[in-house]
Amino acid sequence: MIRLFACDLDGTLFNVLHATDPIITGAVRRVVDSGAYFTIATGRFMHTNDQFGFEGLPIEAVCGNGSLVYDREGELVRSVLLDHAFVEELLRAFPQVYFDCIGTDHVYTNQSAGDRDRGFARRHPFRAVLTRGMRRNRSNAGEWVCDQSTADMLSHDIVKVNARVGDPGIRAELDAFLAEHADTAVNAPFSSVMYEITSVGVNKGEAVAWLADYLGIGQDEVAVYGDGGNDVAMLRRFSRYGHAYAPKEACGDALEAASEVIGSYAWHAVPRHLRRTVARQSS
Repeated sequence: MIRLFACDLDGTLFNVLHATDPIITGAVRRVVDSGAYFTIATGRFMHTNDQFGFEGLPIEAVCGNGSLVYDREGELVRSVLLDHAFVEELLRAFPQVYFDCIGTDHVYTNQSAGDRDRGFARRHPFRAVLTRGMRRNRSNAGEWVCDQSTADMLSHDIVKVNARVGDPGIRAELDAFLAEHADTAVNAPFSSVMYEITSVGVNKGEAVAWLADYLGIGQDEVAVYGDGGNDVAMLRRFSRYGHAYAPKEACGDALEAASEVIGSYAWHAVPRHLRRTVARQSS
């Protein structure tokens, strides 16, 4: 009996436009109407569970790769801070890198708002047009605070640090730096050019397990879905119970960690699997 469903967003639950649609929200609604719990499990930052097309749905949210957990009322019930001295050393050692420092209420970045939007548009030209209004609304809501100095960013408690580093030389230096601080922080990115740095021991799997315990649910009553490098720990943790699922487009490590591959996310494999599971349990 699955009582908690935990889903990654991009490349897993979301459609090819990295957004929700009626099939997705209908499946989530079916889960919660059945009496089960549903949580997002994402590397993205959220300051509420009422974002990204899930408005009005009573769901939990594990975000920041497990560094932040919200209940279905939108209350922050858990946060795990990065060591302040580590964050300071990281920012000062790599002044040429644009870092996104995620706090419990905002994302603080040393990049300008214009450069951030132009970088997004270069990497995702089609998606940039479709999501232009959505990104503008989130910015107006105060999610991102741009043009921050190192001192500005260090004045806040930080749970996660993100960076996109295209230069191989800088990546090698940053990898070496993180290896030297492996007892303090861990990097679990969804792609090879990304860095998603949290406190050591923090990951989606550990956070979903914490949420299950918080809700009074056994780990064998949890089903998880993911596709990227930052989902591997979650898939491995719950594959021992046979309830860890990956779409066929998942990265190699995620496919290996999953207990089952369920089809293409482009064809709504995850929401369809959610519906089938709930229907089977209700019969």
